[in-house]
Amino acid sequence: MPFPSTVQASMTPVNEGELGLGANIVLSTDSWQAGLLLGRFAQIKLGVLSNLDGTATPLLAGVVLRELNSLIELPGAAGSAFSGLLVSEKNQDYIRQGLVTVKLAVGSAVPNIFDPVYVINGVANADNGNVTPTAPMNVATTAEFIEQVQAGIWLIRIK
Repeated sequence: MPFPSTVQASMTPVNEGELGLGANIVLSTDSWQAGLLLGRFAQIKLGVLSNLDGTATPLLAGVVLRELNSLIELPGAAGSAFSGLLVSEKNQDYIRQGLVTVKLAVGSAVPNIFDPVYVINGVANADNGNVTPTAPMNVATTAEFIEQVQAGIWLIRIK
């Protein structure tokens, strides 16, 4: 049945760390770093899911997923970090294979569809874990760019 009015508020934009449709492999851990950055590639360091920090040969785990029921910062707010969850024993999910949204690193070239995905991993770099289509000085992944879903946010496929 049609309604006489429409929704007046705009839809919330898609942020990084959101799952795409399809067959995804999502893992969960109860051992994760406080201040873990949502929607960014993370590493396994000393058995803990951790932010990238300039480690010479990081063991990439996947992209840290946003929990649908946890608080997030609004677009434009500084960063998208969280320091804990409402339930302290809650596990943190990350996608190992499949479709997920990620943020393009500041100043990065705009990728083409199916370009390979590289991850920023520098010492004290605010963009660590964000993605770029350029290889020099960045960590190679098994992912590829699929489509831009909004300015600076891309859907990627991790193979």
